[in-house]
Amino acid sequence: MLFKMYGNRANILLFENDDVLDIFHKKLQNDWNLKLSALAKPIEQTWENFCLQNFNLKAIFPTFDKHLLAQSQADTPEMLWEKAFALHQKLFEPQFFVGTYQHLPALSLLEGILENEKQFLSAIEALNEFYYAYARVSQFSKEHLQAIRQVEKLLEKTENYLQKTYQKLQELEESKNLEKIGHILMAHLHEIPEKAESITLTDFYTDKPITIKLKPELSPQKNAEWYYKKAKNQKIEIAKLEENLQARELYKDVLKNHLEKIRQIRNLKDLRNYLKENKLDLQEEKSSETIPFKVFQVEGFTILVGKNAQNNDLLTQKYAYKEDLWLHAKDVSGSHVIIKYQAGKNFPKPVIEKAAQIAAYFSKRRNETFCPVIVTPKKFIRKTKDLEAGEVIVEKETVIMVEPTCPEKLL
Repeated sequence: MLFKMYGNRANILLFENDDVLDIFHKKLQNDWNLKLSALAKPIEQTWENFCLQNFNLKAIFPTFDKHLLAQSQADTPEMLWEKAFALHQKLFEPQFFVGTYQHLPALSLLEGILENEKQFLSAIEALNEFYYAYARVSQFSKEHLQAIRQVEKLLEKTENYLQKTYQKLQELEESKNLEKIGHILMAHLHEIPEKAESITLTDFYTDKPITIKLKPELSPQKNAEWYYKKAKNQKIEIAKLEENLQARELYKDVLKNHLEKIRQIRNLKDLRNYLKENKLDLQEEKSSETIPFKVFQVEGFTILVGKNAQNNDLLTQKYAYKEDLWLHAKDVSGSHVIIKYQAGKNFPKPVIEKAAQIAAYFSKRRNETFCPVIVTPKKFIRKTKDLEAGEVIVEKETVIMVEPTCPEKLL
């Protein structure tokens, strides 16, 4: 009997002499053609061959996994060979270890790999212990492990977000002060020639020369105004990042607290009650990560479209923030449409127009030539308890006329 370990092509084959009698995975039809005599590929596990293989450990010991390779690391080829060869010899010693790895029962041929490991000198005893350990993984253990892993995953995502956002915030704060550049341009307007792409001026903050990039299609004063506008957007972006960081730091602390409490739970009823009370529906991980709306991308902006009245409420009340842009066909029923805000960026007119065409298309005016569409920041949308599903109050609005158009024709 041959165990073929080739990832998704792994199989078990029964040979008689050189020919295959039967195979476990019938779909791997090529395995019927294997010859036992052709499978043997002896590897010369010597220092000389190690040198010929350019000190490639994997070429000499192809069955070493990442743990064995990590334990073989050394500063010189000679030391690398000594450690790897000693480790290879150790694998043939009659000792086996059963414990846990990433919270699940596991078996190892090496000491120190697993947590809470127990040593066995008999392979049969070790396999029996491993089997019973796995059999003891009850429904509670599975759900408990799932909850721990999911919170750990959320914690890892949060920490990655914090790291990237802190880095971005530092880059913004270390970048040139755009408002000061605007001041410098305004102070030297008479020195700036028309249609210049750049200008070197004296920075009166440092008394040193500074080279400033310009937009040649703008006048010197308009260039200064452009820098003032960029400075304002930069301040808004920094403020938004700081707000997000504060919220994520709090969320990180909440996750750590959940993780600690979940680890202390010892029965299924308490676990499920805790997850329900804290709205941690971790068993529905896959569906919770899916955005329940129609999603379109227009010039780098994300547009979300509600699917029905209840879905419209979910979109506007739970997924939309006050900076987002809200759109809806005027005076008729239809989908709520949201253009997600991007820090430091204005909503481009073409993006608004296409989003309005989408809002018109997903409304009762779909078949009309033109449709009036409400466009307003989400902060001007509110909902009272007496309103039906999908109904909202618009406190301030702008109306544009567009042609209802299928999104596939716009993108």
